[in-house]
Amino acid sequence: MSQIVISGFAPTDKVPGAYGEVLFGTGAISVGSIPLVLLLVGLKTAAGNAAPDTQVRSVFSETDARRFFGGGSQLARMASSALRVSGVTIRAIAVAEAPGAVAATVRIAIAGTWNTSWNIGYRIGGKLYASIVGSTDTPAQAAQNIAAVFNGDPDCPATAAAAPDGSVTLSVKCKGAWGNRFLAFDASEPPSGATSTITGGAAATGGGVFFGGGTGVEDVSNVLSTIHPQTYDRIAVGQIDATNIGRWRAQVNAQADVLVGILQHAIVASNDTLTAAVSIAQNTLNSERFQVCWFQNSETHPSEIAAAMAALRTQREQSDPDASYDNAVLAGVAPQSQVADIPQHGTLVSALNNGITPITTTSDGFAVVVRSIVSHSLRGSIPDYSTLDTGDAVVPDYILKDLKLVWSTQVAPANPRIAPDVGPQERRRPSGVLTPSVWNGIVYTRLKRFEAGTDLPAPILINVDGNLPVSTFDTTALRIMTAVRVIAAPANHQIGISVRPTSLAAA
Repeated sequence: MSQIVISGFAPTDKVPGAYGEVLFGTGAISVGSIPLVLLLVGLKTAAGNAAPDTQVRSVFSETDARRFFGGGSQLARMASSALRVSGVTIRAIAVAEAPGAVAATVRIAIAGTWNTSWNIGYRIGGKLYASIVGSTDTPAQAAQNIAAVFNGDPDCPATAAAAPDGSVTLSVKCKGAWGNRFLAFDASEPPSGATSTITGGAAATGGGVFFGGGTGVEDVSNVLSTIHPQTYDRIAVGQIDATNIGRWRAQVNAQADVLVGILQHAIVASNDTLTAAVSIAQNTLNSERFQVCWFQNSETHPSEIAAAMAALRTQREQSDPDASYDNAVLAGVAPQSQVADIPQHGTLVSALNNGITPITTTSDGFAVVVRSIVSHSLRGSIPDYSTLDTGDAVVPDYILKDLKLVWSTQVAPANPRIAPDVGPQERRRPSGVLTPSVWNGIVYTRLKRFEAGTDLPAPILINVDGNLPVSTFDTTALRIMTAVRVIAAPANHQIGISVRPTSLAAA
């Protein structure tokens, strides 16, 4: 053992007494004790005081989100979704709106005559906005009343403008094509003689109407430059166009380079058709570091779904990098209102075979994850599921972070020198000299801890002894090089049970 030195307690000090010191921060640091950070990226309104493209803000409450990004903005609503998951460290940065962008809209038309009171209401973003129409109200008065209900909610994603003809125009607060994925449903109960209709973009199952007319696509390039030097472990991407998602893919994958070492995982979502979602997953991404969630005709906007999923992953993967999300409830995500939109088994098989994390609606009205997987499903044109579950992508990152932490905080300080392994006739290396075999033993010990599930909810590796680490000495670079093969412990997704009745006579 090397000589123990206490700073200030000199060997020449001969005064009797007990002397000591406390050195903070010298114990082993666990990678699981380092908080994972969630980054949200979306649009703000002029009411928010955060500078777009350049300012990352910490979000601790919905009040923070409204102040920084404006109530009802894309980013404030994403923050609201993420805040429903406890214990998550949240950061957020706004993207500047595209120059000349136009807000997506829907138009409500109230018409006819009536002589009885009735309920009028519309669902936007999964929330019901309702009012009572009086028996003597005119269409113009009914329009004013329902517009006031919308405008009375600071977190509503749209502003409402009533017109004398009995119509109400809802305009998404953040401009751009992204708003076209909001879905509006008419929940009114008009009596005979009265009508209530919604027009806008494409029609959805069961009478829902998507917002339409939104144009302009923001550019995340400046945001990517701002966040480039920092690590954000999970990123909820509010952009849903192929160009911006491609930019995200390029940066996240580049930052995982060996000389950068920023290991991140990003989540995007779609409420479009399965075909459209697969196009994002396979054509635009096909990456182990990205997840594409799909919830067809969801009333919750895709950016908010991405935030909810990213927050859930940030929370669970803090303690369990191999976490499974089968049937996990996405808090705050509205269920599908139409049975026809709920994917059948064959559709779920197709989604999971094509890099899609499907979300479905349970019989008791919850939005739940079917299975959490990465967007990578192809090697060239050949199906490749070597990395399937999100845990398959997160566990290797966790192992790398752990080994780097062990080396930097424990091994390197105790071994300031390095050398090749000794030959058959050589003496063993002295204390303080690290060799490939010594380091390899340390790596093996760490892997076995993960295989045993030590300090984890459950094991995260299997078959360590069948995939032993290998360490060699690079005589040119004068460093140890280690290859570590790991297999993430598979989650308990399925079981097959065959019940075979047998006749009494056969028994």
